[in-house]
Amino acid sequence: MPLEKPLIENFVKVFNGEDFLPGAAVLFTQFPCGSITISFSKDDSIPETGKSVIENREVSETVLETIIGKNGVSPAAKQSLATRISKLLNSCSKNPEK
Repeated sequence: MPLEKPLIENFVKVFNGEDFLPGAAVLFTQFPCGSITISFSKDDSIPETGKSVIENREVSETVLETIIGKNGVSPAAKQSLATRISKLLNSCSKNPEK
């Protein structure tokens, strides 16, 4: 089911006026309640607060799907996520108390 136009417009507004030079990043934080926080990093730092929170599970899941889903736009992101999860699971199995 396609996203409703107002949801798409709100998502796009977050990016208005932003310039992304090489090394900049868009960070998405997805929460179990269904909201997604969008942050921008202009250097290698992780921002303490997000620029915007969109409280809509459908938007949150759509963003995640477009990045790492079956037909996601970023194979490198999928590989990075798979590698990091694998390392995390391996470290947990070796050190179950952590």
